[in-house]
Amino acid sequence: MKKSIIILLSFLFISCASHYVKKKDDSLLFYLRDDSSKNIELYVDVDGFEKHKAEKIKNDIWVVKIKHPASKEIKYFYKVDGKLYIPDCELKEKDDFGGENCIFKNFP
Repeated sequence: MKKSIIILLSFLFISCASHYVKKKDDSLLFYLRDDSSKNIELYVDVDGFEKHKAEKIKNDIWVVKIKHPASKEIKYFYKVDGKLYIPDCELKEKDDFGGENCIFKNFP
């Protein structure tokens, strides 16, 4: 019984995640769950924080593909409907403007 509850809670926690990153070949796929926004953009340090428009692939899932070797860290943040958005991420750092960036590290 206890084990079943732990498994159920783990599943609920994972399914409620609003943000995740996956490796695919020489790219990283950034996913953001948001069902009410009209426009989502991702900014990453590898190109000087240029804007990358997210594509809505389901009712509430947006994705951006960034060509980047997964063996290097990448710093990033989102803009959701024009407003800065820093998702819950394992690693963060202060930027030069008083805000924060997320850091993705997934070394083999």
